[in-house]
Amino acid sequence: MERSAEEQRVHAVSVFFDKKGNYAGFDEQSLLTRQDGKRQTVRDMGLRGPILAVGDGMTDCEIKPVVDSFAAFTGFMRREPVVQRADFVIENFDQLRELILE
Repeated sequence: MERSAEEQRVHAVSVFFDKKGNYAGFDEQSLLTRQDGKRQTVRDMGLRGPILAVGDGMTDCEIKPVVDSFAAFTGFMRREPVVQRADFVIENFDQLRELILE
């Protein structure tokens, strides 16, 4: 089955569940689980700027060289190494909306 244009624009790590619906793991071979995988994926997308990346982990920080700005999202978990590398820190989606629209 061929993916639609919208589906081709979604990049995510597949997660798996058992027959009872319990989490059973993730696709450990996904490019997005590697240290530089997200950076490579974003670079290969050929996006035009300005580009703001938002994330909460160190693999998200790896995107920074190929985007215009990186925002650390701390709404669920605050990781100081990520915050220290970020251009912006946001705690909720209202702050994200303000950052994008201003």
